[in-house]
Amino acid sequence: MPPQQRQARFRELLQNDFDVPSIGQFVLGRYWRAATPQEQQEFLQLFQEYVVQAYSARLGEYGGAPFRVTGSRPAGDEVVVTSEIARPGAPPIQIDWFLINRGGALKITDVYVGGVSMKVTQRDEFSAVIQRNGGQIGALLVQLRQKIAGGR
Repeated sequence: MPPQQRQARFRELLQNDFDVPSIGQFVLGRYWRAATPQEQQEFLQLFQEYVVQAYSARLGEYGGAPFRVTGSRPAGDEVVVTSEIARPGAPPIQIDWFLINRGGALKITDVYVGGVSMKVTQRDEFSAVIQRNGGQIGALLVQLRQKIAGGR
């Protein structure tokens, strides 16, 4: 599938099936409360586009690989759906999908790939950017705009 088509499909999946506002607040961490409402809104928009570009490219590496759900288990008020992607000549990649019921619809709140939380990884990366720039959220917004522009 061409990159633009893959991004469009992933964007739709993200908007429909992920709890982007909650993930974005978690990822921004303690800086969420310090951000102005305008910075919060811009961050959520930039974050969503950043995720679309970054993860659609990564997921594209597994295009055509067999994917199967292997089980599910409760985790507090969430449900974890376990799955794996088979790769020829390599061990399968384990993926855990954390879901929560939001208004009668299940929404994904995190994805663990090989035991690593994607939202914790993003929070650590974004916090480091903000800390290196004197606690200024605007520095992260600038960096996200640049990454998005470079990915188009």
